[in-house]
Amino acid sequence: MMQDDSVLSWNTAMLLYNSALKEMGTKIEILNDEFQHVHQYNPIEYVKTRLKSPESIVKKLKRYGYEDSIQNMIEYCNDIAGVRIVCSFTSDIYRLADMIGRQSDITVLSIKDYIKNPKPSGYKSYHMIVTIPIFLSDRMVDTKVEIQIRTIAMDFWASLEHKIYYKFEGHAPAYISHDLQECSKIVSELDEKMLMLNEAILKAKEEQEKKEAEEKVSVGELFSPKYRKNTLVGGIFYACQVFPYFGVGIFLPILIAQLNMGDANTSNILYDVFCMAGAFVGTWLCNRISRRRFLTSTFFGAAIALIVMIVGQSISIIVTVVAFSAFALIMSIAVVMEWPYPPELFDDRVRGTGVGIVIAFSRIGAALGTFLLPILMESIGATGTLSVCAAILIVGGVVCQIMAPETSLKHMKKEEKVQETVSGQNA
Repeated sequence: MMQDDSVLSWNTAMLLYNSALKEMGTKIEILNDEFQHVHQYNPIEYVKTRLKSPESIVKKLKRYGYEDSIQNMIEYCNDIAGVRIVCSFTSDIYRLADMIGRQSDITVLSIKDYIKNPKPSGYKSYHMIVTIPIFLSDRMVDTKVEIQIRTIAMDFWASLEHKIYYKFEGHAPAYISHDLQECSKIVSELDEKMLMLNEAILKAKEEQEKKEAEEKVSVGELFSPKYRKNTLVGGIFYACQVFPYFGVGIFLPILIAQLNMGDANTSNILYDVFCMAGAFVGTWLCNRISRRRFLTSTFFGAAIALIVMIVGQSISIIVTVVAFSAFALIMSIAVVMEWPYPPELFDDRVRGTGVGIVIAFSRIGAALGTFLLPILMESIGATGTLSVCAAILIVGGVVCQIMAPETSLKHMKKEEKVQETVSGQNA
């Protein structure tokens, strides 16, 4: 071993090698993070570092006929600081080696490509001897590091071969060496097949993304001749429906007070009861009548209820309350159609975007109802406000009567049968 007067030099040398491992580990980690950031892909499975023990260093020097001196250790031992990088695919090995070699402060001293030129035993790996600068308090020292880059399969084989080598002290039976060589061939085939599979996956993903990009639906397409009618129907129906529904519902106490409908709490309870009842009635009625009839009847029915409320003020409070209850019931029935109808207006390719646009219209209607209703009540009173709501409902009903397509398969078939019968009679 080392002389006593060489202890300090030895410790310094080991400090340098240990620092070189830390520096190299940081560099590899940064490269891996950058690759993940740029390419959304992680080429490194894991990294191992190793600092050769003093005993191993001395043994190696003696094996090669050198004295165990600090100078000989630095000059002839290239693997004191070792980094092993394990990748998924063979292509990652060369990509990483290139990235490491292009680091401005790293000097590549030698390369041994045991992948293209395997050892007689079957060993495969990519070896680099590099130097990396270590900055001490008083100087900079270029320090050697051995980098081994291999696939998971190569690493598994090398680990097994290493265990066998030490078990038999380098003299394994011929049949074991032969089997190891055969396993090495299998490992190579596995790496090749996994690389091909990965490339096929990446290609399929690229084609899928390209197809999705080509099929991506723009908002403008929804207003093309093919979809314009259904988009407008969906948006207008939704907006005209939610304007009075949210406006009246939110500002109900103020409306009740201005309409002189008696106790506000009782009226609120009455409104809630009929809204709840309307949800059950709407669910039951949804598939029993056609979509167009459902929409038009709820629009016109709610508008009539509001008109009766306006007129009923001069007749009887009972008339107003009954009309008020009818409005709550009908509007709650109408809301049921907000869920099945918009998706039915669009085919599979544009359905998501189409429904999104329709819902956007509804949010505009709800916002306007919430914002404008108190302004309207202040400027034109409850009667005028209800008249505006009734007019909006009538507009929604007329639009649906003229433009709303029938989307219920059950009633579409009925309409086709009626048309066929009429055509036959005319013929």
